[in-house]
Amino acid sequence: MSTKRKKPDENYISLKIGNALVEILIDSGSSRSLMGETTARALKLQIRPLDRFSNPSMYTANGSKLRIICTTVLDFGLKGFQMHQIVHVATELKPQILFGCDFLSENEATNNYKLGILSLKHDLIQISMFSPNDNSVTLSKTTCIPALSEVTLAVSSPAKLNNKSVLLENLPRLNPLRVVVAKALTTCKNNKTVCRLLNYTNQAVTLKRGLKLAKIEDWDTIAAIQEFREATVAKLERNSGIRNSDVKLEEFHKQYGFKICPTLTEDQRHELLEKLYAYKHLFARDVTEICIRTGKCSIASLN
Repeated sequence: MSTKRKKPDENYISLKIGNALVEILIDSGSSRSLMGETTARALKLQIRPLDRFSNPSMYTANGSKLRIICTTVLDFGLKGFQMHQIVHVATELKPQILFGCDFLSENEATNNYKLGILSLKHDLIQISMFSPNDNSVTLSKTTCIPALSEVTLAVSSPAKLNNKSVLLENLPRLNPLRVVVAKALTTCKNNKTVCRLLNYTNQAVTLKRGLKLAKIEDWDTIAAIQEFREATVAKLERNSGIRNSDVKLEEFHKQYGFKICPTLTEDQRHELLEKLYAYKHLFARDVTEICIRTGKCSIASLN
């Protein structure tokens, strides 16, 4: 299955200010950070009156003038760093809060729109960005994925998608976490569906509950669909170069009962089990798994 590329529009981050979780626009086109008056009151922030030296003239994208009435300070924690940001409060502003060039400059920010990552403090802090209209699925519970392994995880989906089929796409923002999500068509039921994930590194990866794992694409992004063929998938798995985990291979060995030379090194044993696993469809554990095959394939059975 192939999909059409869509222009990325992920420029929001989510921060906890006080007891409220708010969405903040990252706007490199604004010289100062801003907040709406209604939002400032809702967050019960302490305001500071303007003086004649701190009353900037600011305009919106359509040319109308913003009425700045006061300033306030946002205190928030971010990846272990305690941060403070002075923002100007405007009578009318949409979105609720935006961080402008003052925030980006003070925190040595780098904005990677391709990956959807905002990096601060010379990459010491990395934050995933999102679109406010983004449909996505989130992890239902904190999970540890073993090294070099694949898992199928339960994820939470929007209620509006119940009893509907959806297309799940990998989120580029997951790349720093060293996992990828398989592109798949799946069905949502009771606010739940499933995702297939691959940890392609030599280290276990822990994913926290609530993490956005995959985005839900529209059906019109599908350019072509190829018929599923098991033989083709098996060939791709053999040629992919992805190593299976030792736990997975040892479980396979236990199920099939191979007699392996005990003098093999750990790497040699792993390589042998990898090869046997790649051709496991040739082996039968009992008579119920024996079948007739034509062509070059042959059956190998164990006594």
